[in-house]
Amino acid sequence: MQKEISSGKVGPKDEGKREAMTLPKKGRRTLIQGATTYYWLASGNDEGIKLVVEQAQQPELKVVVLVEYGSSTSTTNNEESNRQTPIVSPAMVKRTINYALEQGWGSSPHTVLYYSYAQGTFVARAPF
Repeated sequence: MQKEISSGKVGPKDEGKREAMTLPKKGRRTLIQGATTYYWLASGNDEGIKLVVEQAQQPELKVVVLVEYGSSTSTTNNEESNRQTPIVSPAMVKRTINYALEQGWGSSPHTVLYYSYAQGTFVARAPF
């Protein structure tokens, strides 16, 4: 079983069932960059916002990012929790795709990359 935590890469045997499945059509958004179509979906939880990006033609190729609260330059103030809520925009998704491609995303089949995003920086992390 291959597992490289330092790079954030996880082999096909390590993929959780949620990450192995394609994104649901309901709620997913489409982004076209160059000749490649990507689907993305963002959902919030107590830790932050989970962003999942997959290639439309190869849905097993995913990038999963936990965008930590208060980590983006585009935020809204949440008075209830007294913390800033990051906004996951198409520009943020493009930055995620570009960073993942620089890290070798898509160079081997069945690759899922896991990152945290805080203070404008991507950091490799264990699957969540």
